[in-house]
Amino acid sequence: MEVTPAVLGAVFALAVGLRVTMRSLKKFRGRYRCFAYFDTAISILGVFGGGVTALGRFHSWWPYFAAAGLAIIPATVLLSRLEWERRRRIAVGKYYQRFYPDGDLKDCMTFTQAMSTAIKQYGRISASNIPLLSFPSLKQTYETVVNNGRWLSFEEFKTECLLGLSFNEDKSFRGKAALLIFADPSYVAECREWFVQQAVLLKLFRALEGGDLADVTRLMWKRKMFNATIRQDCFLDAFSRLIKKHNTVALALCQELLEKHGTAARNADATLVTQGNAEAEAKADADWVDREMRKHKERCGDIEAFALRSDDEIKFDTWFAPGDITECQLCGYRRPNMTPGWRTTCVCLVSSIVPPSPIPDEPTTPGPTNATPPPEEQEEPSTAGPSGNQYVVDMPELNTTEPTK
Repeated sequence: MEVTPAVLGAVFALAVGLRVTMRSLKKFRGRYRCFAYFDTAISILGVFGGGVTALGRFHSWWPYFAAAGLAIIPATVLLSRLEWERRRRIAVGKYYQRFYPDGDLKDCMTFTQAMSTAIKQYGRISASNIPLLSFPSLKQTYETVVNNGRWLSFEEFKTECLLGLSFNEDKSFRGKAALLIFADPSYVAECREWFVQQAVLLKLFRALEGGDLADVTRLMWKRKMFNATIRQDCFLDAFSRLIKKHNTVALALCQELLEKHGTAARNADATLVTQGNAEAEAKADADWVDREMRKHKERCGDIEAFALRSDDEIKFDTWFAPGDITECQLCGYRRPNMTPGWRTTCVCLVSSIVPPSPIPDEPTTPGPTNATPPPEEQEEPSTAGPSGNQYVVDMPELNTTEPTK
């Protein structure tokens, strides 16, 4: 009579373990994959402990072997699923690589032909990473631009990346990294550098507080990053976050934008006179700044503004650091050496889809063996990847100090 409850207890423990290991495989990739593996380890230990508890009354030692056998089942299931997923991705990737490998981009090509051609000319993505690309974004860009038989120019690439984007959709924006394979080969290095900067700036904007948040917002306006709508929404969000804890910084941000991007600043900038599009954009920004800054300054009350850093001190390069020996296959992002171990990831923090890989060697032009220059004329070895982009971005540590007057 005691056998049935014991068997049911062991089966229940096994079912719980299998349920955890049958979760979505996406949870086992990315920055927080450690939590998925931790849950799996706990569930396997639970299966072992449940089996020992249920069967331990019948013998002194063999229930441990039986419980270990039960615990091996969910672990085997998980490893088999991960291996099957890896093989499936490789098979799909090789299909796109071999479908139209030697063709040129032409008008009215099918989406699969255009994808195969783009992957071939980009030449940086392994077969297992091709299925990780954002196919909805690629399909949309194919229908609007690539279907006409031409690659994306730098301006078209920026337009497609920002299409339908809002300031709080940094994850959606990172998925647009897939569009790099459709970029014109002559502009692809510039597109990679621009994309990494925009993606990291969105990360910084969401993570920073206080004076650092104000500096990131000022940088967006100074460099005209993203588009006018996103810049305006970023200011409104930054102001609402600053007014709660750092009202002096909020006031300083309003004053800074009014001084540098208001109507007075636009009239003083003589370079906009001969640039029609820039002049129209600056006028729209100035009208919005004049209207909103005065209204938001009143919300801050009668206080003394926080002393922000000067424009010369706000350099985007200060948020870059020398990278390690790996870079993203797609966008060229390199994780800094100073990144703590608990923040490392097998997935690129910029594109969110492609795991890092060793930096390939720079292509060398074959020449005569005796053409080596003298030692004094040899240059230092370059640390840049194939993109020529040495920018390596990492989010700085949060500034927890309270702003002072």
